[in-house]
Amino acid sequence: MKSAPSVQYPVGRSPFYGVVLVALAMVLLLAWGLWLSSTGTSAHVSEIAGAGFLAWAGWCWWAWRHWNGSLTGVLRWTVADESRVKPEAASTKAGGDWLWASSEGKTHVLDQVKVVVDLQGTVLVMLRSKRHGRMPTHIWLHRSSEPSRWLELRRALVAHAE
Repeated sequence: MKSAPSVQYPVGRSPFYGVVLVALAMVLLLAWGLWLSSTGTSAHVSEIAGAGFLAWAGWCWWAWRHWNGSLTGVLRWTVADESRVKPEAASTKAGGDWLWASSEGKTHVLDQVKVVVDLQGTVLVMLRSKRHGRMPTHIWLHRSSEPSRWLELRRALVAHAE
């Protein structure tokens, strides 16, 4: 494939990721409950059980904040000829650029876009922008967000992601 067409795709909080986090929280709570029911009721066990419950509650709080703070915006593949639309989108690679437009209105040229997990209808993608010196960010893309553009996005990811 020479080049995929330009495409922009909306990104929001992932219901799939939210379900995974809730399921993990339930498994951890079940494991804690099974451990608690299989041990005695000594003061030492109660202290450990209380600490375990606090650790579980802390993890649930972290998971909620992590999911609720997920990136929202638009992931865009721009073919080189069309990259003149935004001044900061000067083509750095043959073929075009990946751009991230956050819901706050900031647009960044991405240095790396990599497919991490591909479940056909849901894709986990890693984004990296050296310009901002940040750790890589991961986003979940879902076919249900924009079904009419899903195949275009997948073509761009396969052709131009690392």
